[in-house]
Amino acid sequence: MDTAMLTTRNATLEDLAAILQAQKAEQLDIVASAATLRSRNAVLHVEGVGEPTITESGVTPGVGTFRPTGVFDEGLADKLRIPVALLRRYREERPDLYDLNINGLLHGKSIRKAGGGVEVIHPADDRKFLLRLFRGDGGGEGVARALLSDSYKTIDNLDILTAILSVVNEVREAGVQIEVEKTNLTDRRMYVDLIAPQIAALAPVLLGGYRNPFDDPAVAAQRRSAGRPGGDVAYWRGVAERSGMAYDPGTEPIVYAGIRISNSEVGGGAFTIVPFLIIEVCRNGMQINQDVIRHVHLGGKLDAGVIEWSADTQRKQLDLIMGKTRDALHAFLTPGFLARKLEKIEVAAGKPVTEPAKTIEIVGKSCGFTKAETQNVLDFFIRGGQMTAGGVANAITAFSQTDLVHADRASELDAQALRAMDVVPA
Repeated sequence: MDTAMLTTRNATLEDLAAILQAQKAEQLDIVASAATLRSRNAVLHVEGVGEPTITESGVTPGVGTFRPTGVFDEGLADKLRIPVALLRRYREERPDLYDLNINGLLHGKSIRKAGGGVEVIHPADDRKFLLRLFRGDGGGEGVARALLSDSYKTIDNLDILTAILSVVNEVREAGVQIEVEKTNLTDRRMYVDLIAPQIAALAPVLLGGYRNPFDDPAVAAQRRSAGRPGGDVAYWRGVAERSGMAYDPGTEPIVYAGIRISNSEVGGGAFTIVPFLIIEVCRNGMQINQDVIRHVHLGGKLDAGVIEWSADTQRKQLDLIMGKTRDALHAFLTPGFLARKLEKIEVAAGKPVTEPAKTIEIVGKSCGFTKAETQNVLDFFIRGGQMTAGGVANAITAFSQTDLVHADRASELDAQALRAMDVVPA
């Protein structure tokens, strides 16, 4: 499979669906014993995958070759208790040492005694692992996506996306407008942001004096356009106008209710649904983490061999996902829920910031930002023009939208934005 088909950033629903369908066609899940795995020149070789070879000497099992991703190396390092940083270094600089370590730990070490027999110095690994793979084009080298426990229960992105859209259609038929705001796909996780344009409110403190940082062409170039919601915002703009604050058209402090759904096929975390606020003027998004819904990927032991999930098993998993999505839409996409959350957020957002550089440094250290991330947040804080804690939150979520940030890290930044307001010193 072309590795370009593994990820996409700020994509449309159609683009994401096309990529997931292509991935599904090449997907291969297999439970393999450690004895059937070997690394050669840092490429994974798996016995029993592919067509066997028949010769005069007998039948030789097929061997598939798969190039590991960074996520696969993380799983391998965890299972074999090797520092992942060391494994990555060996892959890049010394593939011979990569092979030596992996093969030695998987297969152990034995020596033949002079008088006959074998002495086991280090026993071979007797475990089985779930390998999540993509087949290679024309039977060539594929992709090793993840090495997981043989108790890992897969919930695939395409199935989840299908279940989500089914529930969204149900809700739309009931008269609630829901749109797909944007999607992201990494080698680790899928993200789908849903927005309900009809469920909106004013957030005059959170957005007081806020300037859209993406009005600067140089900054806007760092972000791919995510489009506008399909709903009519005239009502809320009318509310803003009647508030007496004299907002310029397009700058009204309108916030939409939304949810972010994420999933990992490769052990990168549970299936989650979290409430999400979308700011109309710039498309910033903030996660409300206290109300997250999670579903852990853990099941019973799997038998060795290629996994073919039964239709009944898949239906039960999809029914569960649809139920949780339906519950989340009914719980989170309501005017009451949005009003309750905004009431608390507005209180924290009004805290003044008198020393921007010092404040952002404190926030960066508390939230685990890198030095470069902290500087970028400070830049967006200055562009946003809000000398408040709300301005700090908006700076974080604005920075997360840029192409300077990986989609996985962007989600982590969005999750820190509301917490950052509490860290702002009084």
